[in-house]
Amino acid sequence: MENIRDVIEAIQGKETKELIISAVILIAFLVLSTPISKLICKMLKIQNSNANNKMIYRNLRSIFIILGIYSSIVFLQLPFEFINIFNRVIRIILIILISKLFADCVNPEATVLKKMIKDEKRSDSSAKFITKIIRGIIYTIGAFIVITELGYDLSGIVTGLGLSGVVIALAAQDIAKNLFAGFTILTDKTFLVGDYVEIDNIAGNIEDISFRTTRIRTLDNYVVTLPNSLLSDGKVANWSKNYKRRYDFNLRFRLDTDVKLLKEIGNRIKFVLKTNKDIISEDIHVNFTQILEDSINLNVYFYTTIVDYSDFLEFKSEINMIILALLEKEGIKLAYPSYEIIK
Repeated sequence: MENIRDVIEAIQGKETKELIISAVILIAFLVLSTPISKLICKMLKIQNSNANNKMIYRNLRSIFIILGIYSSIVFLQLPFEFINIFNRVIRIILIILISKLFADCVNPEATVLKKMIKDEKRSDSSAKFITKIIRGIIYTIGAFIVITELGYDLSGIVTGLGLSGVVIALAAQDIAKNLFAGFTILTDKTFLVGDYVEIDNIAGNIEDISFRTTRIRTLDNYVVTLPNSLLSDGKVANWSKNYKRRYDFNLRFRLDTDVKLLKEIGNRIKFVLKTNKDIISEDIHVNFTQILEDSINLNVYFYTTIVDYSDFLEFKSEINMIILALLEKEGIKLAYPSYEIIK
């Protein structure tokens, strides 16, 4: 309370001229913060077109405003004890703002990052992953500087950590393992954001790859979060990397169906499949594979260039309807399980 009273008394003791100059300094920084921030963004070719770039502009403007407050207060030459605390608070605020500014400047869309990666197929995923790592380092450095400004001895903290180093090392093993697994996933191109994968009965599209985990959005539209180490060490089926998908089904005809008609149906099904632009014609197989007790089995299998799962489901539905329409046109009915009752 005494410090506050001293500051108030010191301000009251200042001449009107000094107070006006202090206010002018503050107003000048407030007015100039906007054009100067825009000029810096323009020089750095940062367009105010997305949320990330808007944050860069706001951080720059906030830094200039804080500098204006600092300059106006320092000009008044207030009591030393107050100025000492004030300087520390201003430094901490500036450290936080500058750390955030640098972190926001690390953009996944940055051309530099994409040139470093030199691979269009994995540039987006790799850029996002690298961005998160760099931002984490920036925030960590900023946090250590703030701790120093608060008067804590970092050497003491490090010594304290050494006492429980074993516990921390054990806890960090999992983090390090998942972090390196994330690098491995991106380096080996196991999968990228947007790919459709399947692992341990979990199937869906990759939504995000972070430091420790990967998020998968399933067909039921819920998100499954898996550790990177599990994805790196486990068996992952990446359906998006396939250039073709297999589709096979069986048609069971009644035993009394005319043989010539069966052969004709087989040829017509094969012809219909060959005329479909999404089916690889060299991989079409239509064969009568079995003669069962109550039916004759026609096996149809082929490969399609449609690999996206949702599109593949629609494709299967379309093929099934075509086959059923063909059988209906020829008046052929499929066999159904029959049972013989013995009295």
